[in-house]
Amino acid sequence: MTIYFSEVFKKLRKEKDLTQEQIADILCVSPQAVSRWECDTTYPDISLLPTIAEFFNVTVDELLGTGKSKIQKKIDSYNEAFKDAISKGLVYDCIDLMRAAVKEFPNHYEFLNKLMYALFVSGDHTGNILEWENNIKKYDTEIIEIGERILRYCTDDAIRLEAKSRLAFHYSDTNRKDKALELINTLPSQDSCREAILYRAIEGAEREAYLRERIEDGLGKLWFGITAYSYAKKIDPQTQINWLTKQVDILNIIYENKDYGDWYYRLATLYGKELAKLYLQVDDVENTFYALEKSVQFAIAFEKMPQVYVYTSPLLLGLTTDKSDWEKADTRNLCGIILEDVFTSRDFNVLRDNLRFQQLESTLKEHI
Repeated sequence: MTIYFSEVFKKLRKEKDLTQEQIADILCVSPQAVSRWECDTTYPDISLLPTIAEFFNVTVDELLGTGKSKIQKKIDSYNEAFKDAISKGLVYDCIDLMRAAVKEFPNHYEFLNKLMYALFVSGDHTGNILEWENNIKKYDTEIIEIGERILRYCTDDAIRLEAKSRLAFHYSDTNRKDKALELINTLPSQDSCREAILYRAIEGAEREAYLRERIEDGLGKLWFGITAYSYAKKIDPQTQINWLTKQVDILNIIYENKDYGDWYYRLATLYGKELAKLYLQVDDVENTFYALEKSVQFAIAFEKMPQVYVYTSPLLLGLTTDKSDWEKADTRNLCGIILEDVFTSRDFNVLRDNLRFQQLESTLKEHI
């Protein structure tokens, strides 16, 4: 049973326009006790609950926020609205939504964590938020304050780890590497995390399903590692092409039925934003067009995916992905992203009058 006493109590106190000191005097407790209640660090003695409930003219159940109460329904509605907004790239809607949620539930750490996330994502340069750079500066202090508040008071390990990781990410992005490393070095190692151990405690179909998820997750980490290393090493374009195309070879080992699902998105961006430009740098026009055509093909495939996609390749058989779970900082669909970020790029000015190039542009426009 989940208890929301701290949120309910604080909300009721404010509705009566009482300070912590005033309600403490009324209930014959110290202001420090009231503060601890509202910070969700302690609860009042059980014998005091009827008195508090009577004062606010609510039931004890309503005071605790237990069961299928209006409070839980409101919390669920905030979470559902946030999920819908972030899946559409409506980052500012997410910020407004979580500000309202935190105002109503000041000590709800899931909401605080989501507010921190939305503020952080507003500084994502990969989407279509034009003022992303300004947002990093604008929300810097607030991101840090929320992160530190979660680390100081929240007792939920999952929320704490997520907030700590994001705070470290933020420090890294804002060139405060020492602070980032200080936090990173307190995070659990990959070998001791839940994902590394859970399969030992489950059996049968449950273990098989779990390991399929780990295969897909591991592939994502390998993909990121190869891409990041290819840029960090500052290799020549042809070598980078060789490395990036090996990513696709690895992908096809896992997705032998070419049922790429979520990977349609990454493939579209790999071929369009990376490989097409690299091929052009080495004057390989034919492969440049091949990469652009693959980018368009995968972008359209992603847009045509059903809401819930079921994988059929043997290593991932039965695994599903839901498009509504996608989180992004971009309001455009994938075809719009490829059209605007790839085909309008000045990198391809030399191809702009080419009929093949123009046909690909037209195809993308049909799917926006």
